[in-house]
Amino acid sequence: MFGGLVLLLMNDSFITNGSDFIRKDSFEISTSNHELKLIEIYSNTTSSTEIRNDSSICHPILLEMGAESSLGLCDDQVSSKTIAAIFLFAHTILVIVTLSGLLYKLWKLRNDISNREANFLTITRNPLLMTLGSLIGWSYSLVMMGRVLIGRKVYPCFLFMFVFYMAVPGLASTIIIRCLRLIILSRMNELKVKIGNREMKSVPNQVNDKLERKYSNVVVDGGVVVESELKVVSSVTSTSTQQDAINSSLDNVSESESACTISAIPPSIEPQSMNITLEDSVSVNQPGYSKWESFERRWLMKMYKFLISSKFIAIWYASIAIIHIGIYIIIGAFDYFNFENGVNNFSIEERRSMSFVYDTRIFSVGGCGISFNSVLIFVIYLAVYGIVAIVMSIYSFLVKKDIWKVKTELILITLNWLIFSILYGVFSIIEVLSILVDYFFPTVAFILLACVIDTFVSCTIPVFFYQRSKNSKVANTRQVSTSNMLSKILFDKKWNEEFLIFSEKSYCPENLMCWNSIEIFRESSEKLRRKHIISILETYLLEGSPLELNVQRQIFNNFENITSIVRSIKAQEAELKRLAEENNKVVGTAVVALQRRKSMKIIQIPTNLFDSIQKHCEINMADCFDRFYVQHWQKLCMELDVEE
Repeated sequence: MFGGLVLLLMNDSFITNGSDFIRKDSFEISTSNHELKLIEIYSNTTSSTEIRNDSSICHPILLEMGAESSLGLCDDQVSSKTIAAIFLFAHTILVIVTLSGLLYKLWKLRNDISNREANFLTITRNPLLMTLGSLIGWSYSLVMMGRVLIGRKVYPCFLFMFVFYMAVPGLASTIIIRCLRLIILSRMNELKVKIGNREMKSVPNQVNDKLERKYSNVVVDGGVVVESELKVVSSVTSTSTQQDAINSSLDNVSESESACTISAIPPSIEPQSMNITLEDSVSVNQPGYSKWESFERRWLMKMYKFLISSKFIAIWYASIAIIHIGIYIIIGAFDYFNFENGVNNFSIEERRSMSFVYDTRIFSVGGCGISFNSVLIFVIYLAVYGIVAIVMSIYSFLVKKDIWKVKTELILITLNWLIFSILYGVFSIIEVLSILVDYFFPTVAFILLACVIDTFVSCTIPVFFYQRSKNSKVANTRQVSTSNMLSKILFDKKWNEEFLIFSEKSYCPENLMCWNSIEIFRESSEKLRRKHIISILETYLLEGSPLELNVQRQIFNNFENITSIVRSIKAQEAELKRLAEENNKVVGTAVVALQRRKSMKIIQIPTNLFDSIQKHCEINMADCFDRFYVQHWQKLCMELDVEE
């Protein structure tokens, strides 16, 4: 203000040109509001020295070093530019290497089918989320560090403010989705186990007793189950021989099953089968699922699968982008209107109180400093997204610990953001740090360092440390575990249950539960197999089923055979239900209906119908079992009497 007054006094041409505002011969230094307002308006329209030596923006030390204040900013020092260059270069290299490694590992997992290594990238983590999270953090680093390198006073204001407003929603969304995925994955696998156990509990006690007696009589010799009635193909010692054994076993199953292929039987045709009457079938009048159980199997499981899908991630980020870009445009338009219409109508203080940047507009191609209004919006964003992120983080910490190290990863990332956010807030609040230290060491580097650590922990470590081509400890135990221990564990009640718990933590319990269900199906009576074949198909095999196996259906050479049998059974039961209703309602035809019901024959279901599927379940379990064996090998060797 006083700088503008001095400049006015020194400008003789203005004072002597007959202006109506101030005359030279009658000019007096006055402190009246009217005169001060005139001086402020004039000082804003001229190149005054007041805006170049503001100690509230530039610390006196910086001013003595030759720095000047303008647009609410000071000049960055050499150390600040050097730190920005090093930081941006390191972050760029990290992102390029990480994403390149991610693409290579995904390509390798997709094409190297024979490689049964653990998949740390697509089961519990999502490649799209990993990529977007890394790119959002790097984009923030590029703009913020680029602004320091180019110069804060000349860096395009519209680009800087866009990233400033989008930073909190973008960075917080990545953390929120990670926590949500971990929570949903845990809940979904709990639901899978619940549904699978519900199917198992529906089995009569005599079937379970029979299975327990059979399991107790199983002897494992060199990975082969020695038991006359069981046909279990264990995993073999190497990947190549394992695949050969699979193909050979599938060919054998194909030959045996082709002899008992059963086509769909229309309701109007009398089915030809065994001499067991349909009247004896327990599937007749069998109570179905309750409304809640049906909701769990269909809608709740579908909702869980959607929430962990790439589609949901894309919709989330797209929605966040649309909402906040819209807010940015509205704020920018409001700021532009105030700036263009307020130059001659308001004082500097009044204009600054309404603006979102210092002495310019958001949609400016020149530099700008952040005003109080922009800081307020940033704080509101931080409060809203911060509360959601904190709540989701706390909730995710309470879920069961997984063996994929996702929960540990989230804890480290949360602590990382908490520490560096506090440091950034401290440096931003304390005046001496914000107007002095910030121009030697950019304060925003704390947030960007958090982005680097976030990328390293959530992407680089899983890609290059977890998802390795060979795990030496697993490789040393693979031969024993896959050829011998897997078979023993599957036929040992205690260790079967322990392996199921471990599989749940691995987010893949469906393979073991399907294997167990097929064992129950094989040992069930003919009439019980009618129920089990429908349950196995609708629970594990059909597309969109609640515990859908992660296999390609075309590899099941009898998949159409299974679905055909199920269609025939359902058609037969519908006909039986119709006859039962006719028997109850139409007295004249009761005898005929009863005779027809008794004459209907139950459809024969071969016990080896699911052998090929069970073998593929064993293949899918091999990787999970390797990790299970590494964790429990001492107890396994001791209790199951297998050499280390």
